Amino acid sequence: MIMKKICVLLCSYLICCFSCSVNFLHAKNYNQVINSNANNSLNLFSAETTTYAKALVGCTLYKSRSMSNELENIYFIIPETYFVVVLESISDVCLKVQYNKYIGYVNITTVTIATFIPIVKTLDNIKCDIKGTSGTQIWTAPSSSEGKILTTILAGTTGINYIASMYGNIPSGGESNLWYYISYTPDSNSTNVYEGYIYSENVTNLTEIVANTETNPEVINPPDNKEINDTIYVSSTVKTIIIAIIAIPIILLFAILLYKVVKRFKENLNKKHVDSQEIKYLREHNRDQNYDDYVRDYGDTRENENSLHNRLNNMKNTTYIKKERPSIIYPNQSQSSKSSSLNYPKFPSYSSEDDLL
Repeated sequence: MIMKKICVLLCSYLICCFSCSVNFLHAKNYNQVINSNANNSLNLFSAETTTYAKALVGCTLYKSRSMSNELENIYFIIPETYFVVVLESISDVCLKVQYNKYIGYVNITTVTIATFIPIVKTLDNIKCDIKGTSGTQIWTAPSSSEGKILTTILAGTTGINYIASMYGNIPSGGESNLWYYISYTPDSNSTNVYEGYIYSENVTNLTEIVANTETNPEVINPPDNKEINDTIYVSSTVKTIIIAIIAIPIILLFAILLYKVVKRFKENLNKKHVDSQEIKYLREHNRDQNYDDYVRDYGDTRENENSLHNRLNNMKNTTYIKKERPSIIYPNQSQSSKSSSLNYPKFPSYSSEDDLL
């Protein structure tokens, strides 16, 4: 009865824990994560943990927190699927971030907060060459009218470091508004490093840019921001707590059952030992006459202990009466007579010897 009550209580506890866990998971979704990012330097993570965010399509890195779209206020467009380090939450829509060595600001809707540390964080080792037909200039802005020339790269120069892309003005004679943000060190002076924009139509042999396929290992198929409100976020800490809540009662139930089984086994073993000692004593000392009668009536008792124990108990609960030999009753003897003498018929008497003839 006690075990049944314990099992019922544990089952009720597990059901309550499961229900609470489901409610907790539904309550903590990506929408709450983003809202927490907008409060006091990303409360989602501790100060000792580096927070990363994955760039979505059109993730622009601005130079100022105003995030105005003037060309002189924009670094470049962060390569899609790569990561920035979140430094500070400026407002509900603005995050201060760092991509590679460049510190700027992004719109929070153009990134997805990551709950893991990515292996490949930035787009690196991408090279490009300058066409051999003509050289090109490095500009301070992606516009030949608004920017200034930093230096000129000779035609046929190879191995220029590509950092990112940016859309600007279409220069005279050009057809595209695409510019590349690059880093260039001339062979003639290795101490000078120029960083700026070159026009994409003057570039060739750009290394193929492969998307970063790293995803949050705790979320299968992470959603876009449009689906963020309906998506459940489960951290490793929450998983550990849920597993502990479910596993501990099961372990306790198993321990209680094991304790009961071991206790019952010990009791049976002790009882069997006591009974064996009692039987041994009766065999050696013949202290119980009823036991001797039992042996005489049923034969040798050298058998297994369980059978002997059962017979011994039956013997102790039964009064054995010795059967007496019945007395012999002869004809003409009274049934109620207690005398052992026999009554013979009287010998006939004769008046003369002639009667004998």
